[in-house]
Amino acid sequence: MNVRLFSVCLVTAAALVLASCSVRVPIVTEPRYPNFVYPNVIEPDTERDVRQRQRDAWSFLQVGQIEEAERRFAELVHSDEMFYPALAGLGWVSLAQGGFTDAAGYFDAALNLESEYGSALVGRADALLALGDTSGALQAYESAIQAEPSLERVATVIEELRFQIVTVRLGEARTAFSEERLADSSQAYREVITVSPESSFLYVELGQVLIDQGRYAAALVELKHAQRLDPQGGAAILLEGQLLENRGDLVGASEAYERAIEFDQTGAAIAALERLTEMARLAELPSEYRDIAGKRQITRGEVAAVMGVNLDPLIAEAGRDGSTLIFTDIRNHWANEWIVAITKAGLMTAEGRYNFEPDRFIRRAGFAEVVADVLVLIENRNQMELNSQNPEPPTFSDLPVDHLNYEDATKTVAAGVLPLFDGNRFFPTRPVSGAEAADAVGHLLRLLNSEQ
Repeated sequence: MNVRLFSVCLVTAAALVLASCSVRVPIVTEPRYPNFVYPNVIEPDTERDVRQRQRDAWSFLQVGQIEEAERRFAELVHSDEMFYPALAGLGWVSLAQGGFTDAAGYFDAALNLESEYGSALVGRADALLALGDTSGALQAYESAIQAEPSLERVATVIEELRFQIVTVRLGEARTAFSEERLADSSQAYREVITVSPESSFLYVELGQVLIDQGRYAAALVELKHAQRLDPQGGAAILLEGQLLENRGDLVGASEAYERAIEFDQTGAAIAALERLTEMARLAELPSEYRDIAGKRQITRGEVAAVMGVNLDPLIAEAGRDGSTLIFTDIRNHWANEWIVAITKAGLMTAEGRYNFEPDRFIRRAGFAEVVADVLVLIENRNQMELNSQNPEPPTFSDLPVDHLNYEDATKTVAAGVLPLFDGNRFFPTRPVSGAEAADAVGHLLRLLNSEQ
């Protein structure tokens, strides 16, 4: 608010009271407004009479004689429109009256004349806080404490407001994120960071918001900042890995996950690194192999590949002393190397004299034979018999005891590798799907790596 405008508004009110008899200045024993900051006169060359009149006006305010205080501050402004201590005094009078908008205007007028005037800065902050402008109030309080570090109340209020802003605004930021209002969430996080710039977790959460916005470069800046604040913060490093993975930088992502493992207590970094390793391994495999998982029925060659890729060390060890069989129908087959490895290990054999028949569909009975032989290798490797998941041997409603693969089916079902279906049916002639083969290999790997 313009200083000259204040003067014009106040002249009339002052003129009405100038002719009144003088009022005795009260002695303040218990201030009515102890949190108000006295608008002291800074300029050393200010006349003694003016200083006294400023103190007297303040005394009237502090004993609750607000109208008399307002009149006396108004007289001072009327005498000198540049006398900002009296403008600040009028601001405090307005605060006492509950006129928060008017108070802010008086304090702004004083600050236009002296930008680092502590009393006006505190008063403006109080007015803004009363008006609900928490962020603006905090900035004003911080300016006040810089101008006058001795303001203890202000220091306390600053801490309370920072906590309030962090608590409330952080909740709003997280709610906005959960509701996918990413722009609102990002803005709220930045406001919280302004108040609490040393909290590393805020940069991590903001980084996640920016990642979801697709702003990877900006997110990386925040995550690096979080790591500088907390070098052992596994969450920031882990999220950096996810960001790099999203960008297609698998090498950088792997390096980040490796760094995160040291500080990550959740195991997420290890799982992520294993996933990337598996992705890299699969990327090097033939496209025919990557198609297996989605097939409704798979071939003998595809079974050899699934077993050979996932159980390579076990199969290689079993086939170390085995002889290489010669097949006339696998020379140009994409799964040639795994067919050779699995037959050397004795897990699959020729179907004809020199034919492996890699493109012939495999059925559950034949698959059970392969799985049962792998179970024997696992038992030999671990030097212990695999415990049956069932106390009683399984019974089959569609597989007689004299069936060629009865023992194989019994062993695989008892070990929990192959399931039974309704009515204890094994379905020996049903084709094996890619998903079923993958599930069986997963069970075999768990048994192989079991400490029991």
